[in-house]
Amino acid sequence: MAPLDRPEKNDYITIGCIGPSSRGQGNCGAEVPVREATKGDVAPLCAQHVHLAPQAFQFETEDIVDGKPVMAWSLATIER
Repeated sequence: MAPLDRPEKNDYITIGCIGPSSRGQGNCGAEVPVREATKGDVAPLCAQHVHLAPQAFQFETEDIVDGKPVMAWSLATIER
C-alpha cells in the first residue's frame, strides 16, 4: 500500500546569494529563501542582486548524488 501522505518537497530552504560581495571578492552570501522543489529553476539572488538574473547560469559540478550530477549557479562575467 502506498502511503496516504506523500512528501511534496514544498518546504522552504535557504541558499546563499551568488551576487558579488560588497568588497568585490567572493559572493554576497545573503540567505535567499526558495522552495525545495523549485531550487534549480531560478538563480539564488537576493533583493539587492536580483537585477543580475540575466547573467546567471546553471552548470553541473563533479559531485554526484543519487546517480545525478549536483547542479550549481554562477554569474557570467566579461573579462576586458
